[in-house]
Amino acid sequence: MRQNIGVFMGGPGGMPEFGAVPKDDSGGALGSTNNSPAIMANRISFAMGIHGPNFFIDLEGSASLIAFNLAVDSIQPDKAQCIGSVALGVDCNVHPQGLLQLGWAGVLSRKGRCLSFDSYADGYIRGEGFTGLYVNPLKKEVDGKKVIDEDPPIIGLASGGYINNNGRSASLSAPSGAMYQELVGNSVRTADISPLDVEAVECNASGNVLSDAVEATALCRAYRSLCEKEDAEEEEVLGLLAAKSNYGHMRPASGVAALLRVIVGQAMGCMPPSLHLHKLNPHIIADDNVPMFLATEHVPHRMTSAFVACTACGIGGSNAHAILWGRACNRQVKMEKPVQAEEVLSFWPGGGGELDPACEPRRGCSIAGSWNPPDQCERMRGEGLDQFCFTLTLGEHGCEWFQIWLDGAFPAYKGFS
Repeated sequence: MRQNIGVFMGGPGGMPEFGAVPKDDSGGALGSTNNSPAIMANRISFAMGIHGPNFFIDLEGSASLIAFNLAVDSIQPDKAQCIGSVALGVDCNVHPQGLLQLGWAGVLSRKGRCLSFDSYADGYIRGEGFTGLYVNPLKKEVDGKKVIDEDPPIIGLASGGYINNNGRSASLSAPSGAMYQELVGNSVRTADISPLDVEAVECNASGNVLSDAVEATALCRAYRSLCEKEDAEEEEVLGLLAAKSNYGHMRPASGVAALLRVIVGQAMGCMPPSLHLHKLNPHIIADDNVPMFLATEHVPHRMTSAFVACTACGIGGSNAHAILWGRACNRQVKMEKPVQAEEVLSFWPGGGGELDPACEPRRGCSIAGSWNPPDQCERMRGEGLDQFCFTLTLGEHGCEWFQIWLDGAFPAYKGFS
């Protein structure tokens, strides 16, 4: 109570189905607020007794993810408006009128499935729910020093995010690949990471053949434009995920719902799978020039921690993007024991003993010693099979320390002559 905590909510302010619900005079004086979208957010501050900024955002599918970005911005140290924020999303099917209007617009699937990234996609099915995240500053000032606040426990870090709009395009609801790439570029710049650090993206993927193809292609190009094809073994393949294929399109609540799905996946150390993918959308560029895959099963992250991004788009062209960092929970995921590196082999005097066959050099040997700077090595000449030699003229003391390096990687022989 009486805390400076913000409330940022995305909800269905423009849907007429709330106004279509029958009402009577049982609400009394409060009956006049039944059709006011602002009251959805205001009532939370009233009931909880909190005094921070309070917003209700009606931007259709991107509403709650934009609310999350605003919640994160409100607690930034250089422009903090509150000590913590709540990002919320809500959508309910309370009257058939909403479904009828979406059906007339042709956005609902006749198959009863959201076939994200599939060539047979014909729309989405509606979901409903209430989603929320509490956003807390990572560090707090204690006695003039910045310390990490671990109460409440950290389940993820909001690393970066960005919001934009398609502006003038082919139509009000048409996707824009250029704006997607601008969205990713500014989000990565805000997070101060490399695009290759992001392992997967939770896409908007609402079951539209054109929109899904534009989004998937733009995200892959934006996140993997730095890949060098000459070094294929080090390619970082990007995973594309589709939450709406699992629980439908929750519209204003879908952004935070996707974030929660990402957080749970990071805690389990894997990418959550998508459903109903039978035949890939032919308009998605999925050739050798775009290192990507569509996760249709649980795919483990490369390491115990990972960056995963999330995208949400509104029907009017408003787009939002957020990048989250999370790590696997050791209570939920069995961690592999670290493998101890091989010990450095030491010999006395230098050159004594034999190397294990697995340690034999492949690119030759180098020698470094007290006669040259420590950061400079000299190549040893090969003489016969598995024999390397180096000629040294001893100084006035008749003694020099040296190390022999295998493949220039680590010292295998130590000694003096």
